[in-house]
Amino acid sequence: MDDPQQTPPTPPPPQVVVIQQKRGVPGWVVLLIVLGVVFLLVVPCGFLGLGILLPALGKARESAQELKAKTQVRAITQGLAIYAQSYDDALPPADAWQDLLTSDGFVPAELFTSPLGDGVNDYIYVPAAEFTFEMDRVLVYEDPAHLRSGDVIAGFHDGHAEQMTRERFDALLESSEAATEAGAAEEGP
Repeated sequence: MDDPQQTPPTPPPPQVVVIQQKRGVPGWVVLLIVLGVVFLLVVPCGFLGLGILLPALGKARESAQELKAKTQVRAITQGLAIYAQSYDDALPPADAWQDLLTSDGFVPAELFTSPLGDGVNDYIYVPAAEFTFEMDRVLVYEDPAHLRSGDVIAGFHDGHAEQMTRERFDALLESSEAATEAGAAEEGP
């Protein structure tokens, strides 16, 4: 049998493996080639993509401006309602309505500049003797020339604002002005 005092065999010494690198193209040159190919693929598609995206972005911007204008019309309408509540249902006169709303703190002055307009008479007030809470009676509206769609944004006596077709708006405005004239005729001279 084996001698228990025998020493275990020693492992062979490790062998060193030398790997020779092949001389080829440096890594940075490969990187430049890859970037060049990506550039050639992306740039033409990028211009095509821009041609597709720009009209969509313009439409989204216009929709956002219309929404902001509608929100401002609603805020002005609500400011007029609060003004009327503070002055026994009387609405401000047509020649000073913006000044009275801003000076009394009912509406911030910046709300009278529409994102769709040019900053001059962006919103038009339909004066009335008193606040009526009627849902189809126009109180204030965006200048129709500002909207490219041909629609009109209007605020009503009940406090809501709505974007509608020009035909519907004209009918509501005519009935609102008739109601204002009838109210003035009842009050007398």
